[in-house]
Amino acid sequence: MSIPSDVYGVVEIGSNGVRFVVADLPQDYRARNLAPLFYDRAKISVFDAISSNSSNTIPPGVLFDLRHAIERFNKICGSLNVLSRNISVIATEACRRTSNAGELAQMLHLINPEWSINFLSQEVESNYGVWGIISSLSDVQGITVDVGGGSCQISWTYASKDIVHLAPKPALTSFGAIELSNRLHTVGENQLKRELISSFQRAFREIQVPAHWNGVTLYLCGGGLRALAALSMYTQSQHKPYPIPVINGYRCTMEDLKRLVEISINESIIEDLEKVFRISKRRAMQIPALLVLVRALIVTAPSIISIYFCQGGVKEGLLFEKIPPEVRLMDPLVTSTKRLAKPASAHILELVQLVTPPSLVPLYIFERMLPAVAYSAYEHMNYSKDTRATAALIFATFGNLSTAYGLSHIDRALLGLILCERWGGDVMDDEIKDGLRNVVIKECGGSSVYLFWGQYIAILLQILAGLFPVGIVDDNNRVKAGISGSSTDLLINLSFARGDPFVESINFRIEKLGKKLMKLRKKHNISDFPRIDVRIGVH
Repeated sequence: MSIPSDVYGVVEIGSNGVRFVVADLPQDYRARNLAPLFYDRAKISVFDAISSNSSNTIPPGVLFDLRHAIERFNKICGSLNVLSRNISVIATEACRRTSNAGELAQMLHLINPEWSINFLSQEVESNYGVWGIISSLSDVQGITVDVGGGSCQISWTYASKDIVHLAPKPALTSFGAIELSNRLHTVGENQLKRELISSFQRAFREIQVPAHWNGVTLYLCGGGLRALAALSMYTQSQHKPYPIPVINGYRCTMEDLKRLVEISINESIIEDLEKVFRISKRRAMQIPALLVLVRALIVTAPSIISIYFCQGGVKEGLLFEKIPPEVRLMDPLVTSTKRLAKPASAHILELVQLVTPPSLVPLYIFERMLPAVAYSAYEHMNYSKDTRATAALIFATFGNLSTAYGLSHIDRALLGLILCERWGGDVMDDEIKDGLRNVVIKECGGSSVYLFWGQYIAILLQILAGLFPVGIVDDNNRVKAGISGSSTDLLINLSFARGDPFVESINFRIEKLGKKLMKLRKKHNISDFPRIDVRIGVH
């Protein structure tokens, strides 16, 4: 059960909507994933409301809708035992512009006398947005672009292991998603692109991107840009369902982005876009203008090598700042799975590491994926034999880990594939499996290296986790493991306790281990992968 002092609530009154979140942030590794206890969004556009009248005020009807939505959230916070002092109410771009902000503050005080509203300055809003992007993934380094309803904020960040740097001051423009659409209809595409290029050139001069970066990653955030991500996922999967519904952590290459912005949009296509998963009618209408924005980014941003789309925004950044600095720098893939660990998980991890050569295995696999797999190895042990492999396959995309925040698409795809093979790999429908494989191969530039080592780990898990079937280590002497050989010929040495009933119960798997590993190399048909042999012994 959550401790009330560790539970936080946020009301974010944005330009396009009002977002509500309650998150559990215990003072340990579990806080890294900003675990939500509740999340909701009210479709109240303050930007549209104040733009529709010359007095620049929030109309009474919109104030009524805001009050109703916030009163509801206040009661939800009471049900979840959220302390009033742990609830933050923040207002962004649109509310800064309104002339009756005092009425909004007074209304809030009537709902809860302990609350006050924080009208964020553009700089503070931008910095919260950058922290939100940092919270979205592991090891963020690059240029951040956050397109809200009323503004576009550009900055850079470097966050990895033990250090976090932000641009001294973000660059701010008025080209939010709503203003972009209005401007496109007023001046046309060519003029808008020229204005955007000029604005972005100034912005990149202002933020002073570190000179030693020989190519940058773009981190794109904001509802409109996430709609572009949904469109990209749809086109990348050749109009088949993309196997991962979560937008956060989706990556595309510069070539992918260039193909995306070449799409010509007319009214009939806009109607078709509304049928694409995660693209609403409102966002479909904004896509033509957002494509112009991305075309301008491609021209002006320095040496783009890849693009990530992020879910984290202002509210996530605010929550992320509340957790201990050492927790912020933890790997979200590892922290999201660590809570699933059984007593045997650490022992399983040690055994697999002993037979996985760190000099040959990609660092991502050895340092990040291997712990996550070990911690998750027993998650599906109480499922029926018919459902284990399928449930494991979709574990991080549609299952219990789908809500885990901070994972990239390759994290979700490869974790599911490894756990699926750990339980035998037999699924009813191979379409999702093939789709996840394609995600991994694409992330590796067409290489099968991650799939090879992922299946290698899965095959070993079938043996090693099978020796401790309920996740409890009752005998440390059950198996001894080691590895020898070279980069071209590996020899796995496994010695099992003589007469141990747990060893006898999986003896059929042990006997097939060598053949499985030999087949694995032939399946991927890549000479760079080592030949693998197994020496089985008893002690």
